[in-house]
Amino acid sequence: MATVLDIGLIEPFAPVFSFLFIFAVLFAILEKTKILGQNRGLNSLVSFTVSILFLFTEPTRDFIKTVTPWFVILMVFVVFLLTIFLFMGIKEEDIAKTASQPGVVWFIVIVLILIMGAILTQVFGEQVRQLTAEGNESSETAVTTSVAKIVFHPRILGAMLLLVIASQAVRLISRGI
Repeated sequence: MATVLDIGLIEPFAPVFSFLFIFAVLFAILEKTKILGQNRGLNSLVSFTVSILFLFTEPTRDFIKTVTPWFVILMVFVVFLLTIFLFMGIKEEDIAKTASQPGVVWFIVIVLILIMGAILTQVFGEQVRQLTAEGNESSETAVTTSVAKIVFHPRILGAMLLLVIASQAVRLISRGI
């Protein structure tokens, strides 16, 4: 039975949508930040090249197919939230001033990092599990397996998380926030 939510018909077009998504987002970022200058041709060439690289590598295409719905949901949520605030009579300047405060920015960054971590785990989790699995000790992958077992050990990951939290705490304390 065909439903509105059936996306099987657009599945063959997923690489095209991934290409367009990467191109548009990267071009917008390059135009806004002006990292490469104000040359639109250079920005579009870099965006096109990176989009082609994403198009031809399967894991990055899977990553984009997984992150795009989250991105769309997040943008729709932000638009609805801003619309609600504007209907309540809050001015755009007040919203912009509140959104630029360090606490709000860090909250948004932490939420985005958690979403990206969940997506990376979903896309690349099986590959990491195969690297760190027992009995994966062939001579050609012994070094890679050993390094993966060290890097992805729960104690190492926990220590890295604690170091990130401690460094952010020191940074915020030293700034007086």
